[in-house]
Formats: sequence, structure tokens, C-alpha cells
Amino acid sequence: MGTVIHSTGFKVPPEFRVAAVSRLLGLSGDTPEARRFIADAPGQGVDLAWMWAWGMAPEADDVRSTARIDQVALIVPGAGRVGMVFAGGPRYAGDEGETAQIAGAIDAACVGVRAEDSGSRVALVQALVESGQDWYRSALVRAGFVSVGRLLYLRRANNAPRDVPGDWPQGVEVRPIASLGDRAAQDRALVDCLDRSYQGTLDCPELCGLRDTPDILASHRACGKHDPSLWWVASEGGRVIGCALFNPYPEQGSIELVYLGLAPEARGRGLGVRLARHGLASLPRRAFTRVACAVDERNAPARRLYDRLGFTRFDAREAYIRKP
Repeated sequence: MGTVIHSTGFKVPPEFRVAAVSRLLGLSGDTPEARRFIADAPGQGVDLAWMWAWGMAPEADDVRSTARIDQVALIVPGAGRVGMVFAGGPRYAGDEGETAQIAGAIDAACVGVRAEDSGSRVALVQALVESGQDWYRSALVRAGFVSVGRLLYLRRANNAPRDVPGDWPQGVEVRPIASLGDRAAQDRALVDCLDRSYQGTLDCPELCGLRDTPDILASHRACGKHDPSLWWVASEGGRVIGCALFNPYPEQGSIELVYLGLAPEARGRGLGVRLARHGLASLPRRAFTRVACAVDERNAPARRLYDRLGFTRFDAREAYIRKP
């Protein structure tokens, strides 16, 4: 009677990284593309020690043992303790067995990161599913991920009029974030504003409560190249009631509106569109031709606001998350 070999999830040992990266890239064997990926990984903030596979694990302490790598998942930690998970695609379309293997690799990566990290670098794992990636969506759901919304990616030309009216409602003033004081004072005001802006939000409401607000603020600062002169806040009665946060991406020649939000008491007064227009009018133009943003497809009020601002859709992805 033959020996039954059970597939399992396992951390990819260094000696098997070339084969694992090839599988991650949808290739097979020892490929130049995989070796280039490995060589470039440190400079891209990619730690290949956080790569897990599904298949037959090599025997411990046996340098001559081999491994069978069916599928691979890699988690890349980012700012705000969010890790992005990447997985190799199926070799054969519609193969349920391969989908299960991909799910096994993703689950092994999430469990492994939790065991090794204990939440210090990754408190939430995220994945973005592009149109046509049904296999990825199915694998993520099998691995315990849940959808938090379909994100629409929007953009417009960076040519907003400079002469934006400055007659804000009485008692409301708009100023750059630096005017609030040092970094600690800025953080306190922004965390308070962000917390209140999440009340009744229509933008991925499933995320509410899953992340600490200081982590969210850190991830906003980490987008592109942070420029505090492009972060604007609206205040009333000495308290920040709204913010429009823009970050440049010099290598792409674009600027992203990473967050636009209002506290409940500021809504319904036309402040959101005015705040966004104020920020758009202040953007540098010489090296930046476009402005981009993302919005939950279900957030009808925000979509109407972005329509008014001249944004148009160019892409869409569905966001999935899992606590490690």
C-alpha cells in the first residue's frame, strides 16, 4: 500500500524561494524573472521571509529533501499595520482544486504572519480583486476574507481654477494642517476628525472598528510622498470638522486625494465640495497632470460630489480584508 502524502501550508525556506517566486509570478521552475524579483525585493520593501506555500513541505533539518509548491502567497506589510496579500493565479482556468490550493496558501500566510508578528507590523490583511479575477475572489472567501466594498478609481485633470470663492460660512475657516501646531497636535485634531467622520459613513462601513485610527492616519501619510502643505482642514468653534488630504505621486505625475471627510455636524452644508475645491485649487501643476481618488461604489453622495468636481472613472476593484 502506497504512502499518502498530504498537502499542507508551509513557510517557504530560502532554498526554495526561486521556485516559489516563479509560481507567484505565474511561471514555473528557475526563471530569470523570479531571480530579478528576488534581487529587487529589498528595495521595494518586500520581505520574502513572509512567503508561504501550499503543497508538500520539505522535511525539517534535511538539506536533501525536496518540496512540492502548488501555490504561493506573499504578504507585504505597509504603513498603518496593513499587509497586502498577493497570490499566484491558477494554471488552468476554472480548476476548483487549484482555487482550494490558492486559498490554502493565503490562509497559511495569514496564520503565519499572526504567529510571527503578533500584530506589531500587520493588524489587518487586505487584497484588491480586479475585474475578471473570479479565481482570486473565490480563494479569498475560502481563506476567510470578507468584502468591504467595490472601489471605483476616479481621476481628473489637474487644472482646477485658482480663483475659488473664499466666503465660507460664518465661523468656519480653512487652513493647512501645519497651522494646528506640531505633529502631536496635528495628530490629535486629525484623529478626532477622522473618528467623527466615520460615523454613518457610506465608504466601506465594514471597516469601521477594525483598525485603530492612528494606524489609518499613518497609512494616509504613507501614500505617495507626503506633503503637509497639501493637507487642509476646516474648523469651527476651535475644533476640526473636516479634512481634505492630498498626496503627490511624483513618479506617476499625479496627485491623490487620499481622504475627504466631514464630521456629522458639518454635513449637508456644502462644505465637502468647497473643501475639495479649495484643495484642488492649491495643487502644484508643473510636474503633476492628474488628480486621482477612490470611492466606494455604494457611496452615492460622494460619487455625486466627485461628479461635480469633474472626476471620471477609469478602474474598479473589490476590496477584501481579514484579521490575521
